Amino acid sequence: MDPQQQKETPSAVSDKTLQDELSTLRIFRATLESVKQVVDGIYRDTVTAKGNCGTVVDLTKRWEGVILETSSSTSVVDEAAPGGTAGES
Repeated sequence: MDPQQQKETPSAVSDKTLQDELSTLRIFRATLESVKQVVDGIYRDTVTAKGNCGTVVDLTKRWEGVILETSSSTSVVDEAAPGGTAGES
């Protein structure tokens, strides 16, 4: 029998197995924590994107209003000018 095997008692083998399992569980726990942080980051980014989307839609509507107002006032000036062109003499 190997001298190494003679020294290891059932209790020592059990302790080593438990230490290995504990080490594996610590690694697994750290991995789960990392995944949790990534998922939390994705959630924050998604909420931020949703908020930004609403803001972009509001800004687009405002710009459309400005463009329509500008187009309307430009066409009124064009119609009022002789020959249909504004600013020409």
